[in-house]
Amino acid sequence: MTTATAVATEARAIVYRTRGSQHGPITRLMSPGDLGEFLKPFVFLDLFGFDVGGSHKGFGMHPHSGIATLSWLSEGDIRYEDTTGEQGVLPAGGVEWMRAGNGVWHTGAPAPGVKRVQGFQLWVALPASEENAPPRASTSRPRRCSGKARRACCSGATARRRAPFRRRPR
Repeated sequence: MTTATAVATEARAIVYRTRGSQHGPITRLMSPGDLGEFLKPFVFLDLFGFDVGGSHKGFGMHPHSGIATLSWLSEGDIRYEDTTGEQGVLPAGGVEWMRAGNGVWHTGAPAPGVKRVQGFQLWVALPASEENAPPRASTSRPRRCSGKARRACCSGATARRRAPFRRRPR
């Protein structure tokens, strides 16, 4: 038996609304230029998506530094590789956490047989103490829940599954 609990919340005004800005297969849904102080510690939220073939073959090797990214695939599987030595296939429903720290190069391309790729990437500002830390990346594959639902644990623990992303002691 499932019970629902009502939670009283106050309505909040919409602060800003945007359709985002598109550059190739990436639509930047939010950025500091849009929301400024309301956004911290988040830097960008990107929606990416493309049909495989033609000019869209994935994301070539490119750098990041001083930030972290949380990527979630809603459709398609991505073959990834980075200069931390991490490589593999992130399946649809999977999550990748990458702390770029003092710098990392990475790439992502559709896995063989994939027709479409879509997902979100949230860029997060790192605390000053971690901006120059060694880069690190981890992935969490989706797990089946009851019925057709799938979930990936990216922080803490759920249903006897602990996230691979561990908080550093202070």
